[in-house]
Amino acid sequence: MRILDLGCGAGTELVKSGVTESDEVTGVDIDDEALVIARQRFPKRAFCAGAAENLPFANASFDRVISNVAIPYMDIPTTLLEMHRVLVPGGQVWASVHPASFTMAEIRMFWGMVCGFTQERLYGSLTSAQSPFRRSAE
Repeated sequence: MRILDLGCGAGTELVKSGVTESDEVTGVDIDDEALVIARQRFPKRAFCAGAAENLPFANASFDRVISNVAIPYMDIPTTLLEMHRVLVPGGQVWASVHPASFTMAEIRMFWGMVCGFTQERLYGSLTSAQSPFRRSAE
């Protein structure tokens, strides 16, 4: 099976994703330094630098695309189109994302660092009458 590991980073063990020794795995990542490590860790796999939004592969090149917690850091609509393009008809996508609790923790941390917001201040700004995120009382 031809498998694309999208956002592979320094390479990971893919047994939990159903990958076997006989599978042809190609990893893609934008981080050149991580790819150096990946090549050392998994010498039987192919690795290349590239962005998920513009994959350097022909149409229908892979039977499966795997992406572990990388898609949220990409232009998601463009990435999904590229994944579809490089998959064979009937191909599989196995993707995982961060748990919601992790994502909310990142958002809180980001707003705290950038804006000096506390959780209460952030909530207040999101629910104020001027906020585009405010839900009307129905």
